Amino acid sequence: MSEIHFMGIFKDDKIDSLMHAVDMFEKGKVIGHTMKFSATHKNPRLSWNMVKKTMSKIAEQKADMLIMLHVEGFTSNGETRLNSGKINPYVDPQVRIVSDGRKFYMLHDMLKSMKIDHEITQDMYIRF
Repeated sequence: MSEIHFMGIFKDDKIDSLMHAVDMFEKGKVIGHTMKFSATHKNPRLSWNMVKKTMSKIAEQKADMLIMLHVEGFTSNGETRLNSGKINPYVDPQVRIVSDGRKFYMLHDMLKSMKIDHEITQDMYIRF
C-alpha cells in the first residue's frame, strides 16, 4: 500500500450558502478551512502519473466542496517523494477570497503562504 499526502481548502457549505443567501458575500467569496489528509492507494509502486489521476478523480468527485486541492507528495515502498511542481493543484476558478469565519484572505496569498507557485492574471484568476 502507498499513501498520497494532500493539503486542501474546503468550503463550509452550509454557512457559505447562508452568507450568500442573505447577501453578506458577493460572488467569489467563500467560507473555508484548510486540512491536511492522506489517501491510501492500492498500488505499492506509485508513480507521479498515478498520483495525478487520483488527485483529478478526487477533485472531480468533490468539486462542490473544494476550493483548492494540492498534492504535497506520496509515500511508496517506504520512500517519500515531495511534489516540487510536478502536479499543479486544483483550484476552483470562481473563488478569489476565503474567510475562516474571522478574517478574509485572498486565495492567491494563501497559496503563496503554502509555497505553491502560481501566477495571477489581470482579472485576478490564478494560473499555474
